[in-house]
Amino acid sequence: MEIFGIGPAELILILLVAFIVLGPERLPAVARTLGKWAYQLRKLSSELTSQLGPEMNEALHDIQSAQKEFRDLPNQIITPFKTGLQNTTQELQAIQADMQQAGQALTKIDLDNLGTDDSETKEPAPETVDKA
Repeated sequence: MEIFGIGPAELILILLVAFIVLGPERLPAVARTLGKWAYQLRKLSSELTSQLGPEMNEALHDIQSAQKEFRDLPNQIITPFKTGLQNTTQELQAIQADMQQAGQALTKIDLDNLGTDDSETKEPAPETVDKA
């Protein structure tokens, strides 16, 4: 078990040095003072956590919501363009099919008229008589 990153071996060494430096008379008073400070520090930490906890949770929720909106932003931008592109593609394909049908119809008409002479199909022009 570590406290503030200090393991059991380091804690024993610190206590031993404190016993040697402070002596047996002052060590209990210093330990009591350090205990009070540790209690006050924990109490202050608990108060801060209870006061700031809901606010931090709300801020965290806001940040997560913003992240989600930011991740969804490309889809919100791209989807209308994608839909429009698909509609345009379908319209162009329909126009292409219509043009192919019209081209086939024109080709058939040209093939039907290929064997006929234009002079045979036209009515002869009425002859004008010169009364001179």
